[in-house]
Amino acid sequence: MGHNPGPGDGAVPFRNALGAIQPQAGRGQPDISLRFNVQGLSLVVQPATSLDAYMEITRKRLKRRGWSVGAPYQAGVLGFDGRARLIKRKRKGFRRPAGRPEVQSYAMVGPYALTVTVTQGQGDLASGFGPVRIDPAPSPIVTPVVQLPAPASSVEEKLTITHGSARLTSLIVRGPVAMSTEQFVTASLGDLQRQMPNLVVGDYQPDVFLGGWPCVRQTFVHGGAQSLVRSEFWWAGVVAERGIQVSVSGTKSIISQHEARELQSLVALIPSA
Repeated sequence: MGHNPGPGDGAVPFRNALGAIQPQAGRGQPDISLRFNVQGLSLVVQPATSLDAYMEITRKRLKRRGWSVGAPYQAGVLGFDGRARLIKRKRKGFRRPAGRPEVQSYAMVGPYALTVTVTQGQGDLASGFGPVRIDPAPSPIVTPVVQLPAPASSVEEKLTITHGSARLTSLIVRGPVAMSTEQFVTASLGDLQRQMPNLVVGDYQPDVFLGGWPCVRQTFVHGGAQSLVRSEFWWAGVVAERGIQVSVSGTKSIISQHEARELQSLVALIPSA
């Protein structure tokens, strides 16, 4: 197992920059989760009422997505008492091989469930990485402040909000970004189009996000210009040398820019102090 850098290594430890605020009264409770990818480990922080209930919900989601789920067993998780189980993506057909086995570990910290996922050969990371600290965020932000013993430049941070028939994904890439917003947008679009060749990019508009920071808004069409599968609204910019992307798409139907902007307005930057 590799060494986990911490505050004693001279690097600034990670603390998330993104948070979510509640929608207006009467609009229902959104499903919110925070995800951090660092050093071969994926950590998800999500509100939960109990570990048993959360593990059962996660098991059903995994099975719907084609994973086999093993029986749970007691395990240490980031310094907390928890449980773990082995998961593996099932093989489909004769040509598609089964996925590599992974270990998924779970623990409760106050009102939050922690889910740690690593490949089977790195199972000790779930117990050896830590300590993790979770603190309340300043109002009106409702998601916690999560601190990890890792350099900020090594962590990819993602905030997901699902509300009604729309889903928002906000991503902060690893490391500082030494480029302008326009350069970052061009580079990020190039990466997306290489990953998704059927992505059609629509209008390009200067815009603002995260409380007024300048960004660029784009419209995506998935499936090609002749066969619309779903549309997506995408904002990207550079804030304090951090490259940030925010995308909103419909989970069941095509959504309007107004609906996308309403969900985008729930994302906020957590003050540094």
